Amino acid sequence: MSESDGFRRLVLDIGHGAADAAALRAAEAFARLLGVELHCVFIEDEAVLALAGLPFAREYRLPTHDWSPIDASALAAELRHAAVQARQLLDRTLGDDGVPRAFEVLRGEPAACLAGLCRTDDIVVRVGPQARGAAPLASCLLLPRGFQPRGGAVVAVMAGDDDPALEVACRIAAAAGDGLMVLAGRAVDEASVRARAVAAGVPVGRVVVRCVAVGKPADILSALGGMREQVIVMARPAAGEAEVAGLFEGRRVPMLLI
Repeated sequence: MSESDGFRRLVLDIGHGAADAAALRAAEAFARLLGVELHCVFIEDEAVLALAGLPFAREYRLPTHDWSPIDASALAAELRHAAVQARQLLDRTLGDDGVPRAFEVLRGEPAACLAGLCRTDDIVVRVGPQARGAAPLASCLLLPRGFQPRGGAVVAVMAGDDDPALEVACRIAAAAGDGLMVLAGRAVDEASVRARAVAAGVPVGRVVVRCVAVGKPADILSALGGMREQVIVMARPAAGEAEVAGLFEGRRVPMLLI
């Protein structure tokens, strides 16, 4: 774990279709670049189990096509089986390639479970439509569904000289051996940005700094143009993921919100 960025793990919910094999591979790739643990969780939704206890709750059974009371013990067994399948998908997809990882089963309301599990030094992974959920206290990695890890520039969006996005983007670019593109607000010291990037291990020939307007997602989209990037790193907007939803959906690349 880096002493400068303070991250300890990447947290990914892999229950009930929340993440597929592509998401697992992409999350693992970022965990490797950041030098953190991949912590996968399967959450047994307590609301589903509570439903079985309601006297009017029924389930439609095949092949008899009958409405029958929900068997709470059978439902609990199905959840346990689903957790086993999730663990098998994790092991089958990623194997053992040196990235530290853990698997944990939790029970409760999914959002509350994640909020209780994560700290400010975690990065929560959100996949596909979930990327537009409420922002957690932790940093957040938004992944397009089906995204395959690829090369390309690591983009840092800097609103000011003290923006935390630069150090994290430098860490990823140096680990990946790829270029760094810094979109810096016009008040940012360009020479200082270059010097900090080189000091962080990015070769000077792979550092590009553009001083442009970065106040709105539309400004960032315009500045990126037709370039190919592998991830966009920026400070988490005050309004959460919703504020950058258009940028995320328009570029279809991961976004790491610090």
